[in-house]
Amino acid sequence: MMTYLHSQTAKAELTAALEKDKAAQQVQDQSPLKTKKDIRGFWAQFPKTRDLFGEIMNKWRKSGSRRPGHEGFWAAWPYRDWSAATGLPIATLKRHLNTLEENGLIERTLGRHGGSRVLTFIRPTPLALYLSDVKAGDWQRLGIPLQTDFADTLPPSVLEANPELLEG
Repeated sequence: MMTYLHSQTAKAELTAALEKDKAAQQVQDQSPLKTKKDIRGFWAQFPKTRDLFGEIMNKWRKSGSRRPGHEGFWAAWPYRDWSAATGLPIATLKRHLNTLEENGLIERTLGRHGGSRVLTFIRPTPLALYLSDVKAGDWQRLGIPLQTDFADTLPPSVLEANPELLEG
C-alpha cells in the first residue's frame, strides 16, 4: 500500500528524519571505535562519558518510549532530568552526549511524548551494543529481531576489524 504525503510540512519532516538517519549511519561507519579494545581505551580517556553511557543504558533498558518511524525503544527525558540523574550540568551533559554521538555509540533526537514537553530521546546504536557488555534482550529492545545475525547491523569497518564476526 502506497502512502502519499499531501502536506509540505509532513514531507519536509520526513525528508529531515531520513537525512538524520542517513547521517547517523555514516557516523557509525566512520567511528574510530571498532574493537572492544578500542572502547576500553575510549572509556579510560573519557570516564565521565563512560558513566553517562552507563546511565543511558540503565534508563533505556527500563524505558517503554518509542519514536514514530523507528523500531525499538528509546530513553526519553528532558535535558533537565538527564542532568539531575547524572549529576552533570546541562552544558557538560550535552558535551558528553555529543562525544557519544560523534563516536557512533548513541542515537539522539528531540521530540514530544504524550504531551507538550520537549524530551531528548536517546538509545545505544548496534555498534555500542556490540562493543559493550549487553544483557539478554538488548538487541530486541533496539528493534533487531532475535533471529537476525547482529553482525548484519554493524558498519563494514567494524566487520573488517573483527573478522571473527564473519565466520560461522
